[in-house]
Amino acid sequence: MRIITLSVLILAIAACTPPPGEERPELVKSKETSKSVEVHQTSFAQKEFVESLPIGEWTGEQFVLLGKPRMFQKHGYLLYDSPALSEATHQADPQIAHPNHRLKYDRFEWHIVAVKSVTAQQDGEFLVAFFDDSLGREIYAKSRKHVIEGIARLSDLDGAGQRWADATIYCRLRHITTFDETASRYGTIPVSITEPLQVTEVRWGLSPLPPKPIWLVVVRQNGDTGFIPVNYSWTNILYEMRTEGLPWEKDIFEEDPRELFAWDDLYWQAIDEKKLLTHMTTQQVQMSWGKPTKATVEETETGTITTYKYLGNKLVFKNDTLVETYP
Repeated sequence: MRIITLSVLILAIAACTPPPGEERPELVKSKETSKSVEVHQTSFAQKEFVESLPIGEWTGEQFVLLGKPRMFQKHGYLLYDSPALSEATHQADPQIAHPNHRLKYDRFEWHIVAVKSVTAQQDGEFLVAFFDDSLGREIYAKSRKHVIEGIARLSDLDGAGQRWADATIYCRLRHITTFDETASRYGTIPVSITEPLQVTEVRWGLSPLPPKPIWLVVVRQNGDTGFIPVNYSWTNILYEMRTEGLPWEKDIFEEDPRELFAWDDLYWQAIDEKKLLTHMTTQQVQMSWGKPTKATVEETETGTITTYKYLGNKLVFKNDTLVETYP
């Protein structure tokens, strides 16, 4: 598997909104005459359904054991050579497993395994038996929150390749990620949310970071290269990481957002800079700052009052128009 190697060695940014303790995005006033006009998004992506299998229905499915950055390889995989997992009393096979029966990374890296059985456990989790055809043996894992770390459903990559190979996409995160193989570090390159990015490869990413298993390798018009981690389905994804809509909609646009939303360039610039403008809509604010930590809606005689809360900031909208911010 080819790894993207660039000189950028900054740790990857995990989200669009500023984390606690960092400087908050700036509030900038705009002229009321610049108020935007929204167009309803009718992308073909919104009309599709991507199958996501719950763990209890995995029997017969194939999964790949994802590669890991060098710092994580010594721990191996959270898969075992015995159905008793780390509690097995027999001696582990030193050729394939550590003394605690966890599988060694170098013997199973990128192996494809098939699910033979899924057995519900008393604690609500599942014991999954896989068969590794290349080694001719069974291996085992127990789920945590109905997820097994370090594996991805094989058919997800096929679906992602059919969807995005050679496509032009736009990054909602406003950065693409890089990975320096030598230093085993992630980095980022800022990009505009309206900047077209050409997909040059659809491949498996590394585990455990970033947590999205498919990497869309992209090239910018200036030649910079990086990738955007995405989910193609919700199979083997923690429930708390799942969002409304299709699994990739929070990460990329499949069409030029300026054609989906007829907004003035002033708004797109503010979104790129994670700023707010008075008279922004709730949709524009969420595209700039992300989803609020809390939202309330109140119907009054003069209209609908919506309140968003973000890390100490309170935003007030009247009839879907930003009118006040606190502090």
